[in-house]
Amino acid sequence: AEAALYCIRSVGRCAPPPSCAMLSGLLASLPSLPNHPSLRYTSCLTIAAYSDWLAGAIKAGTAVGVLGPLLNMIINAFTDEATTSSGTLALKQLCDACTPHMIEHMDGLLQLYTTELGSQSKLHADDLLQVLQGLCIVVSALPPQSIRVGVECLLKPVAQSLGEYLNSELGWDAVTRCNALIPHLDRLAAIFRYVTAPSVLTELFLELWPLIERSIQLTSNHERSSERVCRLVKYCLRGSKGGASSAGCSASLVGALCISLRTAFATAHHASHLFAASETIRAFAGDSSSDVQRELQSMLEQMFAQATGILVRLEEFDRMPDVADDLFLLAQKCLTHAPQLLLGPSTLAPLLDCARVGLLVQHKEACTSILDFLCVLFRLSSSHPSVVPPALTPRGPSIAARLLQAIAGALVWARLPDVGDVVVAMMDPACSGGQAIAWIQCGLSVLPPTAIDESAKTAFLNALLTRDRKTIKNAIDTLADIFRRNKQVTESVQVALASSAYY
Repeated sequence: AEAALYCIRSVGRCAPPPSCAMLSGLLASLPSLPNHPSLRYTSCLTIAAYSDWLAGAIKAGTAVGVLGPLLNMIINAFTDEATTSSGTLALKQLCDACTPHMIEHMDGLLQLYTTELGSQSKLHADDLLQVLQGLCIVVSALPPQSIRVGVECLLKPVAQSLGEYLNSELGWDAVTRCNALIPHLDRLAAIFRYVTAPSVLTELFLELWPLIERSIQLTSNHERSSERVCRLVKYCLRGSKGGASSAGCSASLVGALCISLRTAFATAHHASHLFAASETIRAFAGDSSSDVQRELQSMLEQMFAQATGILVRLEEFDRMPDVADDLFLLAQKCLTHAPQLLLGPSTLAPLLDCARVGLLVQHKEACTSILDFLCVLFRLSSSHPSVVPPALTPRGPSIAARLLQAIAGALVWARLPDVGDVVVAMMDPACSGGQAIAWIQCGLSVLPPTAIDESAKTAFLNALLTRDRKTIKNAIDTLADIFRRNKQVTESVQVALASSAYY
C-alpha cells in the first residue's frame, strides 16, 4: 500500500480532472488504512501533493465530506515523531489550497496550535512553523471583523513567551538566551509574513515594538539571533505597508527603529542591521514628515560612517563581504527611494572611496552590489549635477584604473557585464564632464607595450567614444581577451595599474 501511494504521489502534477470520482474515493479511503507510521507518513504526503486537486474537487462537488476525515488523520500524525513532518506539510498545503473550506475548522485548528506551542509538543520548531504559516493563510480569509481576533490568537502566546525569555532571570549566559529567542522570533516573522491584513498588522506592530526593540538590543552581539530579529523587522514593515494607521506608525515608530538599528550596528557590525536599515528606507522614504526624514538621515550618516570606517582595505572586504554587500545594497536603496538622504558631501565621498577600494573584491554578491551602486550613481549624475560629478572627479582616475584591472583579470569573466555597465554609465558627459575618456587613457598609458599595442588602445578608446552600450561591451570583451591571453601579460597589466600614480 505504501509503494502504491508513493507512485500516486509522484504523479500528482498530472492529476485527473476534479470530477474524477476514483481519485476522490482514494483520498477518502486514506483515514481507514492501517495505523502504521510509514503508511501514515506517505498518506500525508499524498494529501499534500493533491491538495490543489482536492480544492477543485470540493468545489465541483465530487469530494464533499472528504476534508474533515483527512484533517483528523493529519492531526493524529502529530502524535508520532515519525510522521510529524509529513503531517505539518499536509496541513499547510490544505490551508493554502482549501482556504475557504478550512475556515469552518478554524476553532479546532487554533486549539491544536495552542496545544502544540506547549512543552509537551512533539513537533520540531520547523514543523510548528509550517502549521503557523498555514493558519495565517486561513486567518487572512476570515471576515474583516474577525481577522484581528484570529491574528491575536496566533500572536499573543508567542509574544508572551518571547517577553518571558527577554525578562528571564534564570542566570543564562548571553548566547544561550539569544539562541532561545530564535524560535519565537521566527514565529512572529511568519505571522507578519503570511497574514495579509495591513491595517491589523500595523496596529500589532506598534503594540509589539517594545519587545522587538528589546530583542534588537539583547541580540546585537549575537549574529544568528540578530539576523532573525532583523528578519522580523523586515516582515513587520512589509506586512504593515499600506495599513490604515501607517502614518501614525511612521510618526511614532521610525525614530525608535532608526536609533535601535544604528546603535546595534555600532555595537557589532552585523550585515543584518544594514539590511534592516534598507527595509526601513524602503518603508519610510516616501514619508514627507521632516521628523521622519531627519531620523532616516541620522541613521544613514552614522551607519555609513561606521561601515566605511571598517572597510578601508581590500582585505576587509574579503573578510566581511556580507557587510560590504548590504552596505552598498542600502546605498542603492537610498538612491532609488530617497537620493536626497545619500547625496550629501559627508556621505557620498566616503562611500565612493569605499566603493573604489572594494571594487575588486572576489565575493560575487559584494562585488555585484558595488558595481551596481556605481552604475546607479553615475546614471543619476544628470539629475544631480552639483553633487555627483564633483565627488567623482578626484576619484575618477583611480576608479578607471581599477575597472581596467577588472577587465584584465582581477575579476572573473562573469563580472565583465557588470563592469561594462559601469563603464557605459561613466562615459555619459553628465557624469564625468567628459573626463572619463581621459581617465581610461591615463590607465592605458601606463601599460607595457608587450601587453597591448597602440592600435588596440585606440580601438578601445574609439569604442568608448560611441557611448553605445553594445559597442562598448564588445570592446571590453576584446580588451579582456588581449589582457588575459597568458598569465605573464595579465600579471604585467595588474602590476602596472596597481603601481601607477592614478591608482
